[in-house]
Amino acid sequence: MDALAQLYDGRITELLDNQVAVRRVTCRQRPSCAGFDYECREAKRLVRSLERAARHVGSLSDVNSPSVAAWRTQRRQYITLLRSKRSAFWTEHVNAEQSQPPRLWRSFSEWRTVKKDATLFRSIWLC
Repeated sequence: MDALAQLYDGRITELLDNQVAVRRVTCRQRPSCAGFDYECREAKRLVRSLERAARHVGSLSDVNSPSVAAWRTQRRQYITLLRSKRSAFWTEHVNAEQSQPPRLWRSFSEWRTVKKDATLFRSIWLC
């Protein structure tokens, strides 16, 4: 029975390799955005859901479509939320480490290094 299963697996693999080329895919771990929390995740999920609904109806450039208008409104609110969360995070961080400047500068340096490494993989959905 094992021999038949191996023969079947081998044949299926061979057929798929002929039809669909095997290629290596690299998935990079992106750093989390400062202040990105559950509320941001839910807002992001809602924006993506509205975007899919708007694309299903038609083009995203259709200004008369109610689904596109809802997506654009929610997207603006999402971006505003991200900016406010990021600002609140860094304000709190600076205030908490105000008495220890070396530690504060080290955290800024680490953040900038991570930010520089991640710039190639940014999009509108990342902050």
